[in-house]
Amino acid sequence: MENLINILTENLECYEKAKREIEHILEIYEKRIKEHILKIEVVDIIKCNDMIDDLFHIQNELCVVKYKYNYPLSVYIYNFLYEFDRQDDESKIYLINAIKTKSIVL
Repeated sequence: MENLINILTENLECYEKAKREIEHILEIYEKRIKEHILKIEVVDIIKCNDMIDDLFHIQNELCVVKYKYNYPLSVYIYNFLYEFDRQDDESKIYLINAIKTKSIVL
């Protein structure tokens, strides 16, 4: 029985460490998203395409976290995934305009 508690506590320590690292990485993603959003608000529309493409790339990566691993995400990231789900030219225009007019809620 003592061996079980040792195995359990060792695994819990690994779990806690991994969870802290995952949360830290998700905070970095959220910071990057917010930085891109702020840049899009102030730069010329023509320069926004690359930033939107970067946000689409981030969205694709975070979808793995959400849908493959069913990992709980912040409300901000959850809303970001929803808003950036459709990735075509029409949605690029919509997203750029929504960000510039601050009508998008993340």
